[in-house]
Amino acid sequence: MSLGYLNMLGVSSTDLKGVRGGGSDIKWSDVAAALSFGLSPGAQHLGFYLFAGHEESRRIVIRLLTVIMSRQFEELRGEEMPLKTAQGLAESVLVELSDRRRCTRCAGSGTVIEKVQRGSPAIYGTSKSLTACPKCGGVGVQSMSDYQRARLAGINSKTLVRRYLNVRASGCRAYSAWLTELRDHLDAQLNPTGADDTTSH
Repeated sequence: MSLGYLNMLGVSSTDLKGVRGGGSDIKWSDVAAALSFGLSPGAQHLGFYLFAGHEESRRIVIRLLTVIMSRQFEELRGEEMPLKTAQGLAESVLVELSDRRRCTRCAGSGTVIEKVQRGSPAIYGTSKSLTACPKCGGVGVQSMSDYQRARLAGINSKTLVRRYLNVRASGCRAYSAWLTELRDHLDAQLNPTGADDTTSH
């Protein structure tokens, strides 16, 4: 199960070429150990939810998103957002970005490999560059419609667009930042570059 989620997250160690012993050596205990330190609360609990389905971690992620979007709403409008609405928006963000179907272009990684040509192909050849997926915008999942987002949040789509769309976007940005932090951390912990390289003379 952990390898499936590594693939979903687009961590470069999913090919496991740089991990000693190959793919069979990465266990849930390795992932759990990597998640136990060095991460912000949002990234850590998002990881425990994505990898192990921890419901308490899911609730914490929703609570953190609720606080972020409530503060953003208050800054933008100078008033408090109803708690139920904030929680509904947080739920809709989590459902869209973690529980939805994976993007068909990037297979859920949020990134695609593009060929980059530098100078003359005959001299320099062609290199590859990792860029954000143009289809999903780098989030790795298929987008919802505003109607679907509003329904999950318990409001109508006109209210979402008129009052909460920018606020909801701040929740999406927070989620994406946690996911990037989680991806980079797991990549560094599970596939440390050059950790086991030896040079023969």
